[in-house]
Amino acid sequence: MRGMIIITSCVLALLSSGCAFIMKGSAKNVAGLTVVETKLKALEKPEDPPAEMVEVPFVPSPSDGQSTVVVNVRNADAKVSLVTSTKRSAINVEGKGQVAGGGLQNVDLDTRLLCARTPCAFTLPFGSATLHIESPPKDGWESSTDLYDIDVLPEKAQLVTHVMSRAKTETVSPSRKTKGLFAAILLETFGWTGVTVGGTIALVGEPGPGLGVAVGGALLVALGVMVYDPGSKQIDERSFHPSATTLSPYPPR
Repeated sequence: MRGMIIITSCVLALLSSGCAFIMKGSAKNVAGLTVVETKLKALEKPEDPPAEMVEVPFVPSPSDGQSTVVVNVRNADAKVSLVTSTKRSAINVEGKGQVAGGGLQNVDLDTRLLCARTPCAFTLPFGSATLHIESPPKDGWESSTDLYDIDVLPEKAQLVTHVMSRAKTETVSPSRKTKGLFAAILLETFGWTGVTVGGTIALVGEPGPGLGVAVGGALLVALGVMVYDPGSKQIDERSFHPSATTLSPYPPR
């Protein structure tokens, strides 16, 4: 009976000892993964860009019921599409009925390409329209998507001068490598085994030797925790640069 108790205790100790060093550091550190903390940094909204005359390869002549719209993106080569439908209602636009952010929030959109590269010109029917402006990554900034809501007016060509929103993530404090992992596993394995076996021996009638083994095991456990260094967490800083838009007649006066 005593032998079965000791064997069972050893098996349980071996199964648990591999996770014992979680006492120092997080589970992600133990698994060899980097724990990343991201700090958000909102940059100031830029001033509305000045409306300037731009050279457009082709300016189409509007048909009945249409007007011309010219789009000039100041800080990127972007493509412009027309939002034809939304599959959810949580849409965030900057322009008419301005909503803070000027971005896209968990919305599935159907779009129709108007031009593949700005500056460009196209015609739209009279009424309200939402422009979907998308730019590729540039100078370390990620690709971005902005929405702009415009009223297309009869016999009135309009110029949309836009500065794209931008976001990028930079590591401001890199993580260190985990140290002492293998040694900690060995020490914790023998330590928890000693604690379990020693405690079992003490309970079944031999308190002196059992307590000695348990104390020795506890010291190994403490040493295993001390030698294990999970490394510092990585800190990233995510910067967001809001968009800005100016709507003016075309050509600008």
